[in-house]
Amino acid sequence: NCIQEMIDMSYKIINGVLHHNEKAVFAIGQSYYPSFHKAKYPVPPEGDRTGEMKKDFKAMKDMGFNFIRIAAIGDTYFEDGKVIVNTPFVHEMLAEGEKDDIAMSIRLQGYVFNLRGNKNYMMIDNEGAEQDPNIWSNFIQTSLNHEGTMSDNCIGTKAVAGHFKDFPSVVSYQIYNEPHYPEGTVNFYDYHPKTIEAYRSWLLENGHMTEDEAKNYMPPRTRKEQGAKMWALWRLFAQKNLADFLCNSSDYSKEAAPNIPTYTCLTPNQTGCDNSRYGVDFFECAKRMDMSGFTCYFAPSGASFYKALAAYTITESSAAVYGKTGWCVELSAINKIPRYHFNRQTYASIGAGLKGIVYYQ
Repeated sequence: NCIQEMIDMSYKIINGVLHHNEKAVFAIGQSYYPSFHKAKYPVPPEGDRTGEMKKDFKAMKDMGFNFIRIAAIGDTYFEDGKVIVNTPFVHEMLAEGEKDDIAMSIRLQGYVFNLRGNKNYMMIDNEGAEQDPNIWSNFIQTSLNHEGTMSDNCIGTKAVAGHFKDFPSVVSYQIYNEPHYPEGTVNFYDYHPKTIEAYRSWLLENGHMTEDEAKNYMPPRTRKEQGAKMWALWRLFAQKNLADFLCNSSDYSKEAAPNIPTYTCLTPNQTGCDNSRYGVDFFECAKRMDMSGFTCYFAPSGASFYKALAAYTITESSAAVYGKTGWCVELSAINKIPRYHFNRQTYASIGAGLKGIVYYQ
């Protein structure tokens, strides 16, 4: 009876819906990074991070949160032919989540898995420059076709997913965070030689070129260089390349932890005119992952509210096409926003049919 009670009290996600005590519940979550993220230090290294975390978890539980989203922050490295995962503070959080009866979700990857010292793997823009690894908002940094880092992404994702799969509080895994081509620039990516090789193969496989035509072909560096068709093909390939990378990463996670659902946290650029740069594909990701998830920082007032509604809708619709559910994985709740903004965001998410809201800050 005691064992059965422990099983019944556990959270799990079934068909994209959070369940507690075998009953479907709406997921009301919080993103929890600041106390241990090296770039966000409200609790300094010499402070009592564990003690503060325990107080935070209890406060979130008391306020009604039932879901916390964290990341696998710690040390993951390659040694003696295997991947070592050392994340003691994450273990403490998962134990606290179990104690407080809160479901936990873990982001498996950081910015890039480069476990075996690969060189020359960064994305390259249309002017020949590597992307700047110091821009924190560029969450994907490696060329998506570099054999070394792609291999490391495979073994690293499997190792981290396998490492956490038996923690009772873990209900889902996040595949990267806000994955898109670099932002904050007018330049386009990725012109890495390995990506260009992959593009030539794609052109040949899809009947856009003959083998002789594709052999030495170089993609356009601007919209006007080779005409609209060739520009569109290049950007469509970039979008598919990113979606395949994310979905393959989800597959690696499933190999190690087949019973833990996966999702990613897309920026809503597919609803805007700038997606030729960002390369986001809600539908392809929803097709191969367990849920469709997105980030929303659009202010819920004026014209931007319609952009927010479009983001909510495409998330739910992309999931529904494949019989799945959508979540707002990161919803702005910055402490200075007016209360009516918070209410509008929340009600709009629920009204769109999303099954979970995870606030940020």
